[in-house]
Amino acid sequence: MRDLGAWFDQNVSMNTHVRKISAPAFSYFYNIRHIRKFLSHDHTETLIHVFITSQLDSCNSLLYGLPDSTLCKLQRIEKACARLIYNCSKFRHKTPFIKDLHWLPVRQKKKNYKILLLAYTAHQRTPFYLSNMITVTKPRSYDLRS
Repeated sequence: MRDLGAWFDQNVSMNTHVRKISAPAFSYFYNIRHIRKFLSHDHTETLIHVFITSQLDSCNSLLYGLPDSTLCKLQRIEKACARLIYNCSKFRHKTPFIKDLHWLPVRQKKKNYKILLLAYTAHQRTPFYLSNMITVTKPRSYDLRS
């Protein structure tokens, strides 16, 4: 079943959604790879953002709490895109390229960024009587769970 851009299966395991995102992403990746020699770094990065990473980021808050085996498929796409943008071999380490592109790894993007963004917007855009129930703590030099 497809609802609002996300694919759901019987077990709500989101494997169908990840598969439906991965197949077109690798298709776009294959096509961009063939014209890569004619493109500059900036143009390649723009094409990757338009066709692939926008698909990876759609409905990604639904992927919170999924096992690493499912998320690694999306991470593989992200690493392949970074490799294509920098036109490097598949044996080089991709983490410096991902950091240079200012991309979060898929696990952090799903877990940290989206949840924090939702909490921040909920605090900023809620009615006054609800925003009084939420307290924002100041960052400290030591790490607390509050």
